[in-house]
Amino acid sequence: MKNKNYIFLVGLLYAIGPAHASLSFNLNNVNGSVTGQYLAGFNAAADFWVSQFTDDVVVNIDIQVASLQAGILGQASSSMGRVSYANARQSLAGDIGSASDAAAVASLQAGGHFDFMLNRTSDNPNGSGSATPYVDENDSTNNSTVSMTRANAKALGLLAGDHSGRDAAITLSSNFSWDFSTIDGIVSGAFDFVAVAIHEIGHALGFISSVDVLDGNSPPHNGPFSGDDFANAGFGAVTTLDLFRYSDDSCAVNGGVPDWSADSRDKFFSIDRCASFMGQFGEGRNFGDGQQASHWKDGLGLGLLDPTLAPGELGTVSGLDILALDVIGWDVRTVPSPSVIYPLAFGFGFLVWGKSRRLG
Repeated sequence: MKNKNYIFLVGLLYAIGPAHASLSFNLNNVNGSVTGQYLAGFNAAADFWVSQFTDDVVVNIDIQVASLQAGILGQASSSMGRVSYANARQSLAGDIGSASDAAAVASLQAGGHFDFMLNRTSDNPNGSGSATPYVDENDSTNNSTVSMTRANAKALGLLAGDHSGRDAAITLSSNFSWDFSTIDGIVSGAFDFVAVAIHEIGHALGFISSVDVLDGNSPPHNGPFSGDDFANAGFGAVTTLDLFRYSDDSCAVNGGVPDWSADSRDKFFSIDRCASFMGQFGEGRNFGDGQQASHWKDGLGLGLLDPTLAPGELGTVSGLDILALDVIGWDVRTVPSPSVIYPLAFGFGFLVWGKSRRLG
């Protein structure tokens, strides 16, 4: 199986909380490329997340500015780990700090295994590599394993909050014109640097879907592999966020199960096991809508992790962005309504939608 790094991009944000915080960031300027306004921009992005969460965690991120592929504003690779589903569920239950957390934990399947829908695996009962989804309910490795970013594991107490290992690496492109202070709007033709940095850090905190791994490692691109092969690879098991990823089809079986399929059927964020859908996810570059599954659906104005950013645009961020991180383990200062759109904080730009450079 090809070891696919998660590549995520774009801009985002929202409002500032109380001054005190336990969360902190160690930004390692790996090759000295991050200087001046670039360094100030990265620090501002980290400060934004510090203003949102109260977790006693140090997030270690290697940062750099370098030339990237055409159309790519920034990219993040997150260090991943895996834990048993039982431990993940127990940790989420122990981290309840809001009504949304409680609802999300209550929606999780009981026991040490979970059923879920997937496709394109070598052990698909519809045929090896078949695109037809099926429900995996055999209680094997991929039914009992959850993957997550190291930062997410720290927030859940599954890894020491001050562990010194690298949690993520983020590179922003040197190929574009950047606006580093957007109090008076974005300069025409420029991109919001701080917004993009905040977006990439959001992925490091755990807003990712390993459907992107399935999407990139299924025929004709690679594989097919068994469902357990993905889980055994560590980075390819269902992620913490994927536990709240559903479709109409997956909601119709076994009381509602997550949908981990790589295809173009609509996938939704739900924290009450299909009683309500709170936002739509991207579906995958190869077999879905052309955008990574580790974002909100493009063009719907859902918030922080929409996958595209336009030049000359200020972005917006919704409470839905923060809510998603809240229910996977981060402790927010004020739990927002998913429908609330917050104004600009710090004078920095947020995520935007529309025609733009292609982002992860």
